[in-house]
Amino acid sequence: MTIMKIRNSGFTIVELLIVIVVVAVLAAISVVAYNGIQSRAIISKTKSDLAAFQRLLELYKADNGTYPISLSSGTQWDRQTPATKDTFIVGVVPMYTPGLPIVTDGSGQYLYISAGSEYKMIKYRSGGLSATEWNSVPAEMKDHRESMKDRYGVWSAGGGGLG
Repeated sequence: MTIMKIRNSGFTIVELLIVIVVVAVLAAISVVAYNGIQSRAIISKTKSDLAAFQRLLELYKADNGTYPISLSSGTQWDRQTPATKDTFIVGVVPMYTPGLPIVTDGSGQYLYISAGSEYKMIKYRSGGLSATEWNSVPAEMKDHRESMKDRYGVWSAGGGGLG
């Protein structure tokens, strides 16, 4: 007489727990990596947009002798008029470009200020930039005053003190 053992097939609770832990760790790593990539993508797009603004402003100055006058008065930012249309830098559309870059991802807004002789073009976020975004910004684009961690940008030689 032969005795056969009947073995139940399936997974033990320990095996299931190990699989769940491995999947949770992989998911956590993916979320962290995605957030870092998203922040770097926002910075890259902003740097590209600001470089495009700089080229447009220098082309405008080469043709007209001054930078475009901003819609805001004096040297203070007009935060009531965010850069959502092609009109926030008067005179460059459509002569120099078919349209101006704008922030479409909810990560802030572009602001421009100029009285004609100097300019400052920044990306501004109400409430400040996240530490990740601020640390990813190149040093030459930062306004290093302590209270200015809500913006970064580009400016003409004497435009750093504007706004």
